[in-house]
Amino acid sequence: MNPTIELDAQGGQHMIYPAYAIGDAFYAYCPPAGCSRPEDVKVVKFETPGTVANAMIAWRPMGVPHVATVVQVESESGTLDLGAYFECKSNCDTEDGWAGLGLMNAYVDRNIARIDPAVALTLTPTGGARMVLLGENDAGVPRLQYLACDSGCDDISRWGGLGLVESENLGAGVDIALDGAGEAHVVFTANSDIFEFDCKEDCFSPDEAWTLTPVERGSEMKPDEIIPYADCTVAAWFLRHPSVAADAQGHTYVVYRAEDISGGGTNHNDPNKPHCRAGVDATYARHRSLP
Repeated sequence: MNPTIELDAQGGQHMIYPAYAIGDAFYAYCPPAGCSRPEDVKVVKFETPGTVANAMIAWRPMGVPHVATVVQVESESGTLDLGAYFECKSNCDTEDGWAGLGLMNAYVDRNIARIDPAVALTLTPTGGARMVLLGENDAGVPRLQYLACDSGCDDISRWGGLGLVESENLGAGVDIALDGAGEAHVVFTANSDIFEFDCKEDCFSPDEAWTLTPVERGSEMKPDEIIPYADCTVAAWFLRHPSVAADAQGHTYVVYRAEDISGGGTNHNDPNKPHCRAGVDATYARHRSLP
């Protein structure tokens, strides 16, 4: 988990960051005067039974901080990665001021597909929570899950959810943004390409509310002509980890990582040339604007 930070209307700083590999996370607040002295920083510990991954903090100028994260918990079937939500009810610099709950199992595949826990959070102007999580269904198949709550979000009954995609082809990274009209825009990875879902009305009506737009496919990119190993026979672009922003008019702007991965190889016998080694040859940051 990497640290994240948000500012409130007065200039106060609100941060979320990991504690230890075995569990826990911290929320920290610095007043507008700054954090130059240790005593200026107010810290709250979130006790979790396992490692915390990919925590996000969101803030509205006249509201309170909200946090979405993925934590590891123990169950009868073993260790689970659980998408979770926390919000400050009052006195945010004390543990008693926070409430939270688990929402859905998260999908993780660190060893083969390099998919870390992925969750994103944004807020409506009235403080409602809008989340997207790379979750999984009961069979362990990756599921792109949209989650929403308007108030009282420490009560599981106040949340609604919709699975946008269920597929083994879902990949690393998700994000969500709201535009000026409050419409939701979700970006994700599938088949190592980047896509965007847009919702204009009732976001719990999958057949009507959401429209799907390709942002970019790796096959559309110009093939990389610089391959470190002479006998590599395969090279392709793999796209992952998208992030999205939306403006007042509903236009979206997406950035993501593009990795050029080569592999294959032949059984050449030239001792002066190394054999092909599969791996990332180049990494780009890509940007696309959508109308």
